[in-house]
Amino acid sequence: MSFYNEELDVVFKIGFSSSYVKFSDADIEKRALDILLAAIHEPSSTDKFLMRRLVNEGFKTSGRAVHYEPVYAQYLKSLKLFLLFEASVNFDYLNSREIKDAAFALSEKTFFKKEAERYARYEKIPTEFALVGLNDNCIKYLVGLFLKRHLSSTFTQNILRECHELTKKWHLNLGLATPYERTGEFQSYIHGLANSWPGDRGELSISTKLMRVILSTARLHFSYVDEKNLSISGLNKVLESQQAAADLELESGKNNFLQNACLASTTTKRYIKNWRKRHLGPFFRKPEAVENLRFALSLDGRAKYTKVQLLLLASEIFSADELHEHFSGEAKV
Repeated sequence: MSFYNEELDVVFKIGFSSSYVKFSDADIEKRALDILLAAIHEPSSTDKFLMRRLVNEGFKTSGRAVHYEPVYAQYLKSLKLFLLFEASVNFDYLNSREIKDAAFALSEKTFFKKEAERYARYEKIPTEFALVGLNDNCIKYLVGLFLKRHLSSTFTQNILRECHELTKKWHLNLGLATPYERTGEFQSYIHGLANSWPGDRGELSISTKLMRVILSTARLHFSYVDEKNLSISGLNKVLESQQAAADLELESGKNNFLQNACLASTTTKRYIKNWRKRHLGPFFRKPEAVENLRFALSLDGRAKYTKVQLLLLASEIFSADELHEHFSGEAKV
């Protein structure tokens, strides 16, 4: 059952669009309180007291933000308010089961976006490329980039068809190949394009920086689609294979590098400790996302505060542990 408040929606949009940062603390408290109370059927004075307490704690400045410039600290509070409003809009007209699913989907989306940004820092690639890694059409976009940057060309019907077929194959991942293995296959495909192109555009002429960004993005993409598409058992097998490969590389990586018969004595390559290991192993850190899922699934759809808790979870104002602590006494109300 939805308790959508059209007047609240209009007032909020007008207020928020007029100034993203100039909300005062009183403005933020009022709007956040209105959103939470709208999620409760016929809220009592006790409900209002509890919601105000949650808003005061959820929007207070803490941690490093205490040292930020006031205008930036206010921006962070306004951003929280926007995420809370966005969650409330997404949950309108949904039943209890659908709200649970929507809450987890929002939490998951935020989680992967943050992980992509962390990946960009980890791999030293532009953030916009890491975010492309979360797009289902990532492979096509990367091939398009390669065509434009290296081959000064555009898609042909044949290349578009190949991108579609390869994307389908790598997304299904019936053989449970690791992201690293599929990235190797993608690299071979890119090299094949370069070697088949007229003129002196073969694989040896490809910019190392361009190739590094493309392959790093592809590796993130394959990790992401495994999380989305594989069964739990299939995903666990892939993660186990990744970890086993990373552990093996840690033990034998340097010796394998130095003994590789393909390396000429004049090679300019050098061994970088843990370079392959960090690309072989799993990347995503998921404990918090898993806890959020468990918490969302544990909630009783008929309970008074279920929608409030899911709103606060999806907007990341509180973690699952914090919500459990806040509502452990009130859950039975």
